[in-house]
Amino acid sequence: MWYLSGLSRPVSLRAEPWVEMRDVWVRPALDASYTHGTLHTEVTVANHTGADVTAQVDLLLTGPDAMGRRPVAGTTVEVSADGEATVALDVDVPDALLWTAETPHLYRVTAVLRVDGQEQHVTTLRTGLRVVEIRDERLLVNGRPVVLHGVNRHDFDPDRAWAVPEFRYREDLLAAKRLNINAIRASHYPNAQLMYDLCDELGLYVMDECDLESHGVRRKNVPGDNPLWTAACVDRMQRMVLLDRNHPSIIMWSLGNEAGLGGEGGGAFVRMRRAAEALDDTRPFHYEGDHDPAISDVVSRMYATAEQMATLGRHEPLTFGPLTRLRNLVLTDDKDMTPELQAGRPVLQCEYAHAMQNSLGNFAEHVEVFHTYDNIVGGFIWDFVDQSLRRVAPDGTSQWLYGGDFDDKPHHGTYCLNGILAADRTPHPSAVEVWWGYRPAVVTAVDAARGRYRVANRWSFTDLSVLEPVVEMRADGVLVSTAVLPPLAVAPGESTDWQVPEAVPGPDVAGEAVVRFRWRLRRDTVWAPAGTEVASDEVVLGPAWRPAPAAVPSPALPVR
Repeated sequence: MWYLSGLSRPVSLRAEPWVEMRDVWVRPALDASYTHGTLHTEVTVANHTGADVTAQVDLLLTGPDAMGRRPVAGTTVEVSADGEATVALDVDVPDALLWTAETPHLYRVTAVLRVDGQEQHVTTLRTGLRVVEIRDERLLVNGRPVVLHGVNRHDFDPDRAWAVPEFRYREDLLAAKRLNINAIRASHYPNAQLMYDLCDELGLYVMDECDLESHGVRRKNVPGDNPLWTAACVDRMQRMVLLDRNHPSIIMWSLGNEAGLGGEGGGAFVRMRRAAEALDDTRPFHYEGDHDPAISDVVSRMYATAEQMATLGRHEPLTFGPLTRLRNLVLTDDKDMTPELQAGRPVLQCEYAHAMQNSLGNFAEHVEVFHTYDNIVGGFIWDFVDQSLRRVAPDGTSQWLYGGDFDDKPHHGTYCLNGILAADRTPHPSAVEVWWGYRPAVVTAVDAARGRYRVANRWSFTDLSVLEPVVEMRADGVLVSTAVLPPLAVAPGESTDWQVPEAVPGPDVAGEAVVRFRWRLRRDTVWAPAGTEVASDEVVLGPAWRPAPAAVPSPALPVR
């Protein structure tokens, strides 16, 4: 990262009425069938006058169709002079439209505060009906297992550095959706509210991370279990949770990154978790630096190999030798894992597939592990965008600057360039690898000679019938035929056999035959228009399809 000073986000002052709603928290819940919802709403009213007041709090609800607000709950509250009072209101939502990254249905809750019949304060927030659980070592959203096809994202703009303009947030998150990314890790600090608003709207799961990383000095017990730092750590965690807890896109709280071990009593991390749970107990907690179950609800690894993740998928011990332990003293942080310590918790990679320069060569192997073992719930690529500053040369061309280009010493050179996108959001070749590895529809050959294939749906909530399948046949790289097929119904998380006569080369196909399957959106979505390609697979049928040479007639022999 760059060392830069100054204020990088907008700062504003807001004037509120003398009697105000200081906080509105909407906590969604679902019944056991994940059909009927309840919005548990807490409204805290603050009275800044010198006299007691009786206030009326009313809630209005607008559905995802945005067809009008309707009153749904109301109550009165007595608030003492210069005091506060909190009221709880429940809003029932039968046959609810649920929020997921694939179906980001949003409801609007409007809270209205009146004193003596006069409207004092009105606020509206968006919420989604969804619940997050960990059960049977799986991460569940609305009762269904999800796999995090994620990426780490830093705030960065090539022209304004950390002062990211608003359009960049939408540009980034639309690009993520179109690359089949379904999850963002807010590495390594809370983001601007706009980022969460867009994740709510477009459909992206978020791991929201506390601004806590001590990196190299974590080996000096900072903050670790040193009580000198505990209050500051707890304060940062509380402020993040209070500010962000209304966003349905946030499915997990992270206590920080590379901040050391909590020690026998869990140190600052257990206290951070307890403080956060007092404010919101609806989401699981993450921390990679200490595998204590009292700290983290998931087993989080960083840059584990695909083979190591498969070992954890099989619940086998993961141990490291003396060389790794020596390297841990100064650089890495690879910890042993036993089946007993892992039991009951899903496993994820908070950072993997370091996307620096010509990388992601074995990305597909990592993703295959995610979809082979039920307890492996995905990971977050490091990272999304190159942190390179743009300088426009006299001839108008862009020059991309990194460590050392300002005569800065010491520096880490190009180590800030780890993205699957360039700083100006131009995709690197690795972005295509991500798009393919994270694809929702996966086609494999069963008996290609007879046109038999198997199709797997890697979405958790969406049937593949929303896509239009297209089959192309090529011979020696030349397009021979294209066929648009009827939609194929494959339920979320399921697979089916698929008979595709169009994938069998005809007798006129000469050369190496390759069949390619493309999947395109049939309708517009909030993140891409109809016709956008979201998945592709190809099967090389090989030169065996080369037709036999035509028989050459023997020349007539002269008759003697």
